Amino acid sequence: MELVDDGDPVRALGFIAVYSAYAEQKIDELIEYFSKIDSGQPPKLINSQATEKIKYLKKFGSSLEWPNNEGNEFAILMDAAKASMDERGEYLHNRYIAIQNGKILMKPGRPNRPEQEITSAELYEFANHLFILQSNLNRSRFWLSRVSK
Repeated sequence: MELVDDGDPVRALGFIAVYSAYAEQKIDELIEYFSKIDSGQPPKLINSQATEKIKYLKKFGSSLEWPNNEGNEFAILMDAAKASMDERGEYLHNRYIAIQNGKILMKPGRPNRPEQEITSAELYEFANHLFILQSNLNRSRFWLSRVSK
C-alpha cells in the first residue's frame, strides 16, 4: 500500500525506520538461505551492517548458476539494496529542524556534509521506495529456489 504524504515528516521518518527494518529482515533471510547452500564457510554476518551482508549476498550470488537472467537481476537488486541502505542511514542519522512552509532542515550528523531542506513528501517517497525494496527482496527468494551451485 502506497503511503500518501500527510505533511508529517516525523511520521514519514517512522515509516522509513520500519520499512528499512523489514528490508533488513529480508536480507537476513537471504543470508540464512545462502548459508544452507554455501559449501564454503559463510562469514559470520549476524552482527554485521546490512551493507556488509549485501556485499556477501552479491558476491556469493555471482558464483551460482541462475536460470534465465535472474542472476543479473539479483545483482542489480543487491546494488539497489546497498544504495537504499546507505540512503536510509543518511535519513535516520541526521538531525531535523522545522522551518517555515512545511519544510524541515536536515542537518547531517557527520562533519563536512551540507545541510539541506527536505519535505515530508520526499521522506514519504523514500519510505515507499523501501517498501518496494523489501517486497523485491522477498520475491528474490523464489529465484533462489531454482539456483544451483
